Amino acid sequence: MAVKLPKEFLEELDSLFDILTKPDAEARKIALTRLRDYERGGRLPLESLIDLAEAPHPAIAMYAITALGRSAHPSAVRKLLALGEKHRQGNTLFLETIVEALGEAASTTATEFLADLLGIRLGWKNKLLGKLALKKDDVSPEELRRRTDLALCVARSLGKIKDPRAAEAIWLCVESADPLVRWHAVQAAMQCELTEFTAKLRTLAKGDPHETVREMAQIALEKLEPLPQPVNN
Repeated sequence: MAVKLPKEFLEELDSLFDILTKPDAEARKIALTRLRDYERGGRLPLESLIDLAEAPHPAIAMYAITALGRSAHPSAVRKLLALGEKHRQGNTLFLETIVEALGEAASTTATEFLADLLGIRLGWKNKLLGKLALKKDDVSPEELRRRTDLALCVARSLGKIKDPRAAEAIWLCVESADPLVRWHAVQAAMQCELTEFTAKLRTLAKGDPHETVREMAQIALEKLEPLPQPVNN
């Protein structure tokens, strides 16, 4: 680690990180709890987490990535965005972990990157829906599932960030064939107070084939309908 820490504390951290690489789930859970206690107490420096986010062992790197999201510090967000670019075409699990961490950080700095993962450039009246709105015969089932899982992570994170600029990306997710993606996209529209979605939400509340989506659309309507509405609604 780049930051100078007391020798005894470094030895304990090394022990905890070693546990994260082991198969014992209960021991890993205890180690993670201890590490989070150190985070909350300010004993685990941000600079150390930034270094650990590129640790050779995936379990350690992914712990550090999630911890960076919890910190929500601008330096942590910058590191997460850099890692997102690095893993954009690589390890899907890493990319999803980074996307979730960006949501936890709740920084609007991440909105552009998250929208871009869905093929959207902010501010475009675009039709670049290729990464999510795919016909089943265009790609393999595995690739379709991978992209849908990524869209789910993005929708969840955009809901936490609450940036109205994400409207196009959220709209794309609302149009997803996957009901879980639609559910989280509706929630994101509500959290971002996207009143331009009101007409679509009425349609979903009445006619979506999945009850949970209909229920979430109704909840969103109850929040959004009292707000000032766009003229075309």
